[in-house]
Amino acid sequence: MANGQQTSFSLAFVALAMILSAGEANVRRELEAQPPSGGAPPDANLEAQSPSGGAPPDANLEAQPPSGSAPPDANLEAQPPSGSAPPNANLEASLQEMLGASERAKEKVLVVGNSQMVKECNKTYGDAIDHLNKALALAHGGIKTPQGFAELETIVKEAMKDYEECDRVFAVATRPSPFVINDTYLKSLASKFNSMAEADAQQT
Repeated sequence: MANGQQTSFSLAFVALAMILSAGEANVRRELEAQPPSGGAPPDANLEAQSPSGGAPPDANLEAQPPSGSAPPDANLEAQPPSGSAPPNANLEASLQEMLGASERAKEKVLVVGNSQMVKECNKTYGDAIDHLNKALALAHGGIKTPQGFAELETIVKEAMKDYEECDRVFAVATRPSPFVINDTYLKSLASKFNSMAEADAQQT
């Protein structure tokens, strides 16, 4: 009788151990099957990565400028180099020099006297200043044709005649001109200017 109870108890213990062992195995399998809390699915990193060396799907679209728009540096390329001189800058500078010298000569008339010869020179200097202002406005507007340069030369030649007229009135009166130095300098500037204008005209 005692042996039978002992055998039953042993069988029950073995059965219980088997049940516990099976349950522990199931729990282990379930835990292994679940991803870590908060972690990405197994293939998440592979899905997130683009093909090796390839650009993201919309990278090319983002890199292209809007259709019809100018390249980023188009405006910079269209602009002239910084610090470049205007087309007729050398002619304008020469005219400015002649104009200033003519104005100083006219101021000198006021202290020389009031003879008829002096009055005539005062008038001719005024005419020369008018001609030079007209030439300066023409040059400042930009001259790009041989005809434009020819017109500019004609105006400056008229100013040169004004200087010569001042010399002439004193020569006719057989009197030394107090303006001979001024007129010689002004005529040399006018001659130099016309040489530059002719050279620029040949390049058009």
